[in-house]
Amino acid sequence: MVLFMAVFVLSACQPLTTPTPVATAVPSGRSLEGTYYFLAGNNADPFYKPGVKGFKDAGDLVGMKTAFVGPMDLNVAEQMKTFEQLVNAPDTAGIFWYPMDFVQGEVYIKEAKEKGIPIVIGAADSPNKTRDAFIGVNDQIFGTAAGAWAAELTNCQGKVGAIALVQANTDARIAAYYDYLKQMCPDMKFADRISHDGSPASATTALDAYLAANPDLSLIYFADGSGGQQGQNWLDKQAQGVKTMLLVTDTTDLALQGVKDGAFVGVLGQDTYTEEYWGVMLLDAINKGVPVPDTLYLAANRVDKGNVDAFIARMAELNK
Repeated sequence: MVLFMAVFVLSACQPLTTPTPVATAVPSGRSLEGTYYFLAGNNADPFYKPGVKGFKDAGDLVGMKTAFVGPMDLNVAEQMKTFEQLVNAPDTAGIFWYPMDFVQGEVYIKEAKEKGIPIVIGAADSPNKTRDAFIGVNDQIFGTAAGAWAAELTNCQGKVGAIALVQANTDARIAAYYDYLKQMCPDMKFADRISHDGSPASATTALDAYLAANPDLSLIYFADGSGGQQGQNWLDKQAQGVKTMLLVTDTTDLALQGVKDGAFVGVLGQDTYTEEYWGVMLLDAINKGVPVPDTLYLAANRVDKGNVDAFIARMAELNK
């Protein structure tokens, strides 16, 4: 069972249902001293800034130390190395994990559980469900929302495409995006999705090739959070006459500024402050023997020219 968690900050977008939560099996009797760790990947990405603040704010509230750890790039081996260190560190009181590889990570989840260390996953849930809880977006709903928005923006006409890192969560989003549009827009044409390696240069190169092969693209859905770094690139393309709309993901400072400047037609993003804040609250509840929901889904926020200033103001508050 899952509990949908509606985020009404600056958005009227609501999840679909609100089932009754079911408690997970929780460890009891753990010490409430130590550190809650937020283990992520590509930690230099500005995407994490509001989430890290939410993680720290929640840690302050419950009286626990917090730390943001992980590789500064998309390096699975380094994330697994850090995961192993955290599981064996004497001060680890709980781990909130943004996964990069479920197969390799499963080893450390099992070790953590054997030691009574709670594991909460964010961003994309493990298919093994051996963690204590998950909080994040439902990628199928997220991708469907992107498809619905793309249908509105294009009036179900023209040709659309997508770009993202090859990951389980982005794959699910893009599949749902295409599925929705193919069902709802019978006259629309589709370009196969493309990928990049996570760097701005790689994404720029991929987009250049995509447009060269598909000059008739009406809209491209950038399904991972690095799309916000394409703002100046897309403004330059618009100045050169490119009419293709770019719909990006994750409400980073750069993505929001790109909407304000007109580079992006919109941003679809989750509230990472809320996600990481409640990641800590779940870890703390588990440590205290309090039953928690197995799954919490966040609503998706739609940001366009009409509400972008409100989101920019909120980000400025979070970044203080």
